[in-house]
Formats: sequence, C-alpha cells, structure tokens
Amino acid sequence: MANIIKNLDWFDGDPTSLALIALVIVAFSLITAFAAAIGLRQVRKPALAAADDRMPSASVSEALNEGEDEATDRESKSRLHRRASIVGRRFRKSRRIRDNLLFFSSFAKAPRKVGSITPSSRGLGRAMAAELPDEYSVCVELGGGTGSLTSAILAAGVPSEKLIVVERDPRLAAHLRKRFPKVAVVEGDAQHLRRILADAGVDHVDAVISGLPLRNLPGAVRRNIAAEVFAALGLGGVFVQFTYWGKPPVPAEVAQRFNVGSEMTRRVWRNMPPANVWRYQRQASPD
Repeated sequence: MANIIKNLDWFDGDPTSLALIALVIVAFSLITAFAAAIGLRQVRKPALAAADDRMPSASVSEALNEGEDEATDRESKSRLHRRASIVGRRFRKSRRIRDNLLFFSSFAKAPRKVGSITPSSRGLGRAMAAELPDEYSVCVELGGGTGSLTSAILAAGVPSEKLIVVERDPRLAAHLRKRFPKVAVVEGDAQHLRRILADAGVDHVDAVISGLPLRNLPGAVRRNIAAEVFAALGLGGVFVQFTYWGKPPVPAEVAQRFNVGSEMTRRVWRNMPPANVWRYQRQASPD
C-alpha cells in the first residue's frame, strides 16, 4: 500500500499524509461495498410496489363512478411515474457504485497508470469539457476509464460520431463500448496516437482531452504522449489535461518544441483528490 501511494502525483512524502491516505482508501473500499449491497437491494423494492399498484381491487372499482375511475387512473399513473423515477435514480447510483468498483480494481492492478482510487468527478469532467474549442472535426479522449469524462464531453455538445476514445485497459474499453455504443472506442496506447488515428482515417485533430494521470507516468512515457498529442493537433488545436498538483503536466521542452502555449485555467475542489485543469493550444510556428 505504501509503495502504491508513493507513486501518486498528489503524495507529498509526509508519513502522516501517507497514513491518512491509506486510511481513506480502506474506508472508501468498505463504504463502497456496503453502499453497493444496500443500493441494489433498495432498487427492487419500488419496482415490486409499482407492480402491486397496477392490480386494482374489484370492490373499489365497482364503487367508483366513471369520473372517479379516471381520477384514480391519473393518480395511479402519477404514483407509478414517481416510483419509476426513484428506481431510475437508484439504478444510476448503483451504476456509479459499480463503476467505482471497476475503477478501483484497475487502480489496484496498475496504480501509476490509473493515478486515483476513484473516477474523475462530474465537476472535473464539466470543467475540462468547458475548455474544448467551439468548432472541431474530431475530438479525441485519452484514457476513457469508466466513462465519467466521456459523459461530460458528450453533455458539452460533442457529437458521438466526432469523438474517438483511446483506452489501454481491455476491461475498461469493453465497458466503454457497452455504455457508449455510438462512440468509437479504440483499445490502444496513447504513445501511438498518430498511428491509431491513421488507422481510423484521421490525419489531424482539433481537440484532445485527457483523463490520463500524466504526471504519474515515467518521464519518457509522459514526453512521448505529449509529443504524439501535439504532433496530431492542427494549428489552433487544443489539448486539455488535469493534474492533482500545481506543476504543469507536460514537460516544458516538449511544449516549446511544438510551439504550444499553456495555462492552468481552473481548480476543481469537488474531486477526489482536488484537481487543476490545464489548457494547451498549438500556435503558428514563428517565422
């Protein structure tokens, strides 16, 4: 556990912080497992109750006139609608719990590649999606994970047919294809982004948004990914990346080589852990 946490971008080396983070991880695992058990059981109750409500009593039906029957039907439909809404909310909650468990299992297997014990929050996803350009032909997401960032990208208005998601983990890639059947999900390594795009018939992109824990990766891997992204971007193209610390995610020499400007645009506190959003834009080469 200690070796896992020391590899994370947001660990500062303090033994007290190490113990606290370990405690948070254990508590998160226990709470998530308990919530999953309770949530799945509660989802069944409203559905059973709704089925019972659809069977009216014969004696009551005979006692009511036609107008009262219509009022009762409207009330019954309204009640069923409310209960269906409750079932839907609980189903979505249970899906988030399952996503968290899937994400945590991926983290346990490869902590440096995953970088966090939970998926990015919806707040972080919205903050990153807000940095995308207004117009583009193709948008690429790196590291789709369980789809929290993908969902935010689509909600921001990116059409499914213009989005390509690159995910290295086979289980997560399969999960993404099932959750977003209209989105092109490619199982591959971001270090070979241009080859992946060429295979898809794309020569350049206007936007890349990354859910990868870039600063957790080895220096050579981080430089390779950044170089692939900047080489794939057209002039004016935007690259959006988050970090869990104040330092920029892309090595300065790589940004300078491709004449890319950078800016930390947002701080998202409602994320585990809190995150910074960085925006890179490829500029015209100086004369």
